[in-house]
Amino acid sequence: MTQKLLLTIAIIGITCCFSLFIFPNFGTLATPAPQPTAADGNFPRQFDNGTGRITTISQPPQRIVSQTLVTDEILLAICPPERIAALSSLATDSHYSNIVEIAQKLGRTVHNLEQLLALQPDLVLAARYNRAELLTLLNQVQIPAIQLNHFNQLQDIQENIRLVGEAIGEEIRANALIYQMNIQLATIQSKIPKDQPPRVMSYSLEGFTAGQDTSFDAMLQAIGAINVSAKHGIRGVVNISSEQLIEWQPDFIVVGATLEQFATTLQQLQTQPAFNALKGKIILLEQRHLLTASHHILSAIEQLAQKIYFTHQ
Repeated sequence: MTQKLLLTIAIIGITCCFSLFIFPNFGTLATPAPQPTAADGNFPRQFDNGTGRITTISQPPQRIVSQTLVTDEILLAICPPERIAALSSLATDSHYSNIVEIAQKLGRTVHNLEQLLALQPDLVLAARYNRAELLTLLNQVQIPAIQLNHFNQLQDIQENIRLVGEAIGEEIRANALIYQMNIQLATIQSKIPKDQPPRVMSYSLEGFTAGQDTSFDAMLQAIGAINVSAKHGIRGVVNISSEQLIEWQPDFIVVGATLEQFATTLQQLQTQPAFNALKGKIILLEQRHLLTASHHILSAIEQLAQKIYFTHQ
């Protein structure tokens, strides 16, 4: 591979809106959470790397490179840090990352393919929104890689955790993390009132709202609330008019922002004419919780439940 080719490929993990759905057999890990071990099971192992190719991992990887924030967050929850060669550049970005402090402590991030190859990883973790050339190039130089493709349901998030655990030989830690997610969710749901479900929708300063097949819709399902945008046929993240916002009149409008931008964001919203005609309450939520596709999504669910059902009573 030429130096010129290496320099043409940038590897930057980006965060997008992810979906979550509470599945019927919630809480299937009914036994006490198992204790983690250094590495579980036997190697070599083979995986579909997410693009139809088979990846073979010959032994528990010791130089793992993560190229997306979701795998950064999963790795730091289930993998000993000495086995992590580098995380993505977003791991230390407080606007999006839920692992800033521990990632800064680790002190190893990679920003391009040249840096990645110099680390001589024995496993690279990516996601479908990484550059398409990444897995092709890694395959050419025979570096094992796995790409995560699905984030639309809680099942997807937990399957991703399970897959990463199997790929690195940490199944017990992965299962323990899934167990903890189920317990946390059950605790949140047990406190939610069984009254008339509130009507909620998301909104951004640019006028975007999240309908069906988004993390926001699924988080509302998890706490028994109605997604107003989804009820009006919105699918995905769509720009809507101020007239639609006024017509739909949600009980709560959820807006994502960084913590330090809460006050400014609220002021900017209140200057928009549409908000003068709204009766619903505005809820500000940290976007790093709202946009995550890892187990940290439970933080967003917990905050939504608290702000919708208890803070505004």
